[in-house]
Amino acid sequence: VMPPPPPVFDVVVKSDESKKAVLKRSSVEANLTDMNLDVSFLACFENPFEEPIEAVFRYRGDSIVCYGYEVEIGGRKIRSQAQEKS
Repeated sequence: VMPPPPPVFDVVVKSDESKKAVLKRSSVEANLTDMNLDVSFLACFENPFEEPIEAVFRYRGDSIVCYGYEVEIGGRKIRSQAQEKS
């Protein structure tokens, strides 16, 4: 049995997904409590284009659950909160 492929993290220009923001640095922190593994992933991207971009953060992985994220853009912080489907 082959393991699933690793998750992919990238930021692409929504109007042209062949254009990607540049990953400047990243880090990972993991904490194991009982049977739960909590992983924080920090990725800092730079817009290499002269004009502002509308970006899409793609997070892919077969056995991974993303329950929230925080984005800081130009000094503003945007936080998500995952909710159960109704």
